[in-house]
Amino acid sequence: MKLKCCAINLFNFSNIDLEKYISNLFKIIFVLITAFLVLHLYVLSSMFKLGVISTDTFVITGIVYLLKFSISLGLVRAFLEIPVVLNKIYKSLQDNSSNN
Repeated sequence: MKLKCCAINLFNFSNIDLEKYISNLFKIIFVLITAFLVLHLYVLSSMFKLGVISTDTFVITGIVYLLKFSISLGLVRAFLEIPVVLNKIYKSLQDNSSNN
């Protein structure tokens, strides 16, 4: 019985606005990941200007950085949506049980 209560309370975020909290968290993570991308691209372009890397390496590495940026943002957003969806399911189950 205690395990069931613990599992129910795990997804009960009724006292905080979960969607707003997740949205603000994603904005912070987006700014941090974008800052790292800009830093990487700056270092990459500096290495290209100094002649440390060739044009092919510069282009391919730049494309890889952009792909990693978009994939990581997508994965972060997907993982941050999990508590929101679980909270909505929990609230709908509560509404259905109270209606019956």
